[in-house]
Amino acid sequence: MRDTALMNLTFLISLIAMVVTFASPAPARDINWEKCRPGQPNTSDKTCVVDGDTIWIEGINVRMEGYDTPEPQSQICGGEREKVLADQASDRLVELLNTRSWELHYLASREVMDAKSAPY
Repeated sequence: MRDTALMNLTFLISLIAMVVTFASPAPARDINWEKCRPGQPNTSDKTCVVDGDTIWIEGINVRMEGYDTPEPQSQICGGEREKVLADQASDRLVELLNTRSWELHYLASREVMDAKSAPY
């Protein structure tokens, strides 16, 4: 029970600290959040939950800062168990977005390197 409360608090704090590249906030509107379909391309009209720590809002990739969940399309360390946890994290994010009040605060953009582009 205590772990769930801590996870909810962490989620809310992380959601507020999302990082995107826009300087002004989008106007509030009602969204019925659903998970993106596997392999679905991101286009300017897509608004969905990509995974447990990433959403698309009108095609803008929004990653929660300080929050990291298993990736559903890669079984890097945990095999099938990792995919199960990734699905659970995505389902929980959909639930929280649809049942809780939340705000999106745009922060300054930052460049993030992945392993393929790292210079080492």
